[in-house]
Amino acid sequence: MRNAIGWRLRRVFGDHAVDAAMISCAKCWRPLLKKPLFIGVTGSAGKTTTKELLLGMLSHKGQAVGNEGSYSNIDKQAEALLRLAPIHSFFVTELSGHRPGEMDENLPLVQPSIGIVTVVRDDHSSKDYPREAIAKEKGKLIASLPATGTAVLNADDELVLAMAAKSTAKVITYGLSPKAELRAENISSVWPDRLQMTLVRGSERVELRTQLCGTHWVPSVLGAIGGGLAAGMTLAECAKGVASVPPLTVACRR
Repeated sequence: MRNAIGWRLRRVFGDHAVDAAMISCAKCWRPLLKKPLFIGVTGSAGKTTTKELLLGMLSHKGQAVGNEGSYSNIDKQAEALLRLAPIHSFFVTELSGHRPGEMDENLPLVQPSIGIVTVVRDDHSSKDYPREAIAKEKGKLIASLPATGTAVLNADDELVLAMAAKSTAKVITYGLSPKAELRAENISSVWPDRLQMTLVRGSERVELRTQLCGTHWVPSVLGAIGGGLAAGMTLAECAKGVASVPPLTVACRR
């Protein structure tokens, strides 16, 4: 029904007018939302899977809303925000940094208190937008977090890990590095078995068997679990939540 109404509005008023109206409404609605915990996810790859795993995980703790698919421009942020109601406990959204200044549009609207960064790659780089500039743009998410918030950073990516220096928030690192706070060991994904691993955090060790195929999903799994820990879940609760999430079936774009 919501999509049908949106389609009719766009037929009458045009895409630009409808998007502008949604953004305006969302800017008025956001300051009134006190209960939901706002979580932003960015990176050159793995954002959508991290977000979907996190949404599935958090649904075991409270009702959650997220942006649809992998569309993360400001009008999609506004549309997702307008679906929030007092019953919701979490809002998880992707934040794109595909071009310089893009974060400056999204961050004031979303105002996340937890920020997750996956990896920084050359996917959207150019001579005018090199990898270091991409890292600077995506790092705005971490720099914007309040001192009471949490940054969740991939310790296996030097450009991501360096973002910790720009944050006043608590930092949770994840990855395969022995220096990471949250690590994965005993990783296995041999068809037809699904991706499984041992989660390690301090003296805690928790076994996890996901529904995903392939070890390339390990960073997304760990990033989502880091977000769950930042949201107050235990490592065991995070593992149980991730294990319940099926593979992503929607069409995605980065």
